[in-house]
Amino acid sequence: MGIGREELLLMGLQRYRDCVLMHRGHSLYESEVHPSVVSAFMGNTYRGRSYFMHPASYAEWIEKTGMDMLYAYVPWPLGRQSTVDKWGVINWQNGFFTEHDLVKHAPYETLRRRLDGICAVKKDWGIEWAVYSAPMILIDAMDMERFMFFMCDEPVKMTDRLNRIHEKVCLELEIIMEYPVDVVQISQLLGDKNGQICNDEQMEQYQFRYLAEHIQHIRARGKIAALHCDGKLDKLYPRFVEMGIHIINGYDSTKFASDLKKWGNQIAMRGSISMNALYTMTPGEMRLEVQKAKALPSHVVGSTHNFPEVNPALFAAMVDEFNQ
Repeated sequence: MGIGREELLLMGLQRYRDCVLMHRGHSLYESEVHPSVVSAFMGNTYRGRSYFMHPASYAEWIEKTGMDMLYAYVPWPLGRQSTVDKWGVINWQNGFFTEHDLVKHAPYETLRRRLDGICAVKKDWGIEWAVYSAPMILIDAMDMERFMFFMCDEPVKMTDRLNRIHEKVCLELEIIMEYPVDVVQISQLLGDKNGQICNDEQMEQYQFRYLAEHIQHIRARGKIAALHCDGKLDKLYPRFVEMGIHIINGYDSTKFASDLKKWGNQIAMRGSISMNALYTMTPGEMRLEVQKAKALPSHVVGSTHNFPEVNPALFAAMVDEFNQ
């Protein structure tokens, strides 16, 4: 790589902050990479989701890749069953929710242990911590079809469920705020490839009220407020700006360049490399993609969602070309 270890450590959070808050320069960040790719890059076998790695190994991973942020997330088990694939990746099967699940506590102790471990290896990198909002947790727990059904036919019961989960999410956020976490990412399902998942009134009642409260809380504590949401969201950008979201990961990747030029000075964006392209491109084509990305206005370079099980040389080409 063109950048040495000490130079990378000096960049870290500052490069990310300049990119997201000042809209200046570019940052490199990939929150989840398939273990086959991690293993090949690190020269050692790793199993499970990359953000579940032992903190010391995760710090080594960040250092070797030249990425600026450590990423962590402790998933809720609400309404979920799980299977484990050959790589040790937990694949959650959603839709097993029962009313009794609402009385269960969130995994607060697991959260604290992971926070302690990640913060111990922080150095000069930033830490981004992901939190699922109440609507996201309940959609996973019930599945989308049942969620939409109850939202339309039993709005009082739906609101009660969301509020009860929201109280626990707010406590989760308070725990996170006790630690030197730099960015809090709210994960929320707001759209699909066709646009927002429900009408404007429903978006405000069942989605935005929770998201806006979280964003206000995160900003009040001096943290960077991020949103991760897959789908075609360009019509929602004005609302995101109004809420005060600093950076978003999740949009129609075919419109990334035009959206970035139009909105990039009001809300930072992450993920210029299309997931679809990752399955067909060569390492040489990846280098060209990174060159194109660095020629665009300021943004955080990475995939539009995560780095899947593909040729590991693609990931090596991405980080090497970025760090030239």
